[in-house]
Amino acid sequence: MDMGPNDESTRPTSSSTESPRAPSREWLAWSAALGAALVTFAIVYVLLARDAFFTGVTHPATIAMGSGTRGDGLAVDATVLASDPVTNTVLVRLAIDPSGSYRIRRRTANRQVDVLLNAANGEQKRVYPPNRPIELSDITLDASGDAVSYPFDKHTAPLEMQAVDEVGRPIPIRVTVSSDLHDWTIRPVPGADSAEGEVSIDIIATRSTPVVSFAIALMILVAILVLVTIGVVIRSIRDPSTPDFAIVASLVALLFAIPALRSSLPNAPPPGALTDFLVFFWALVIVGILMAVLSIVYVRRYGRQ
Repeated sequence: MDMGPNDESTRPTSSSTESPRAPSREWLAWSAALGAALVTFAIVYVLLARDAFFTGVTHPATIAMGSGTRGDGLAVDATVLASDPVTNTVLVRLAIDPSGSYRIRRRTANRQVDVLLNAANGEQKRVYPPNRPIELSDITLDASGDAVSYPFDKHTAPLEMQAVDEVGRPIPIRVTVSSDLHDWTIRPVPGADSAEGEVSIDIIATRSTPVVSFAIALMILVAILVLVTIGVVIRSIRDPSTPDFAIVASLVALLFAIPALRSSLPNAPPPGALTDFLVFFWALVIVGILMAVLSIVYVRRYGRQ
């Protein structure tokens, strides 16, 4: 039997005529943006991890003054134990070890050694008798700097040492400065006042890369939260219906959360730092205003019902 022109068997199927749909440009744009964000995050993560685990410890730097022969003199290991930006002090532990013709055994000299220090605590002149081990000593150095610039603050503590024997002859000094602090980067710089038997070193302490990165990330997070909150509140006000009370409650919670986030900054300084004027102070003011405005709108519209 002949089939008419409208017979279903003569019509091409959709599978044979339709070509596969190409991905939309919007989907490709979102995929590219997500891929770029993931790559950027991976690079930043690797760099921060490398800095935290491998380069967080300052490489020792040795500064020597004196004309002793055969390594004669005093080898001083100065280890930075702590840096307090609030009191502007740096705590340093000194391990003095005679060498060459001054040495009997480890940390023991064969003659009297007088060491003069610019310590802010204890005696500035320390006398070490012969044939007795030289004990470790912790000294506090006054630093110059301002914690208001957190997390970009810099503190400089000068370390000045002078060594003489029992008759006042200068003793050559070699000072090696190191640090095991991971929240601070310690950089020793030779001072301009070094002379024979006297060493002057400027110990410069700055926040480590992980601390700076964490502080910046937290400030960005707070800024994003505030911007999202502004959008939510504006939309709630423009909507003629009564705002959801959960939004008002979330504003109250955010108002108390911002100071807690500020306190979670690593080595957070007292209020009044740079981070407060850049983000946290304005975040509190904006959230407080939004909470008051939305509360008034909620009460007025709720009373009309």
